Amino acid sequence: MRPFYQILQEFKDGKVDVLINLAQSDERHQFADFTVSHVVVNGATFVRKGETSIQTESDFSRKPIIVLQADLAHDYAVSKGWGKQPALVNTAAEGLNLLATGKHDAMLLSKLAGVQTL
Repeated sequence: MRPFYQILQEFKDGKVDVLINLAQSDERHQFADFTVSHVVVNGATFVRKGETSIQTESDFSRKPIIVLQADLAHDYAVSKGWGKQPALVNTAAEGLNLLATGKHDAMLLSKLAGVQTL
């Protein structure tokens, strides 16, 4: 399995014709047509046990965060200016392991992917 950012780029380049479970956004509507939604996936913020300094979205602007490269959470974090540069990872497991090291304060990830990985 290749990292999502590579597959997404191949889709944009016309090398891949169909992507499943591509989250919708205004930016993505510029290069993709979407079918009727068949699943709703909620985003989540994962923090280390006992972490209390993140209470609202505005707290992300001062915190080092982790996102999956090319994920909708990545696009959203960049658009909001959160963290000077979010740490980019290729998998949920890689990101959650990085979070556990204590060098970052949160990971933005779909709740389903995060819970399944934990």
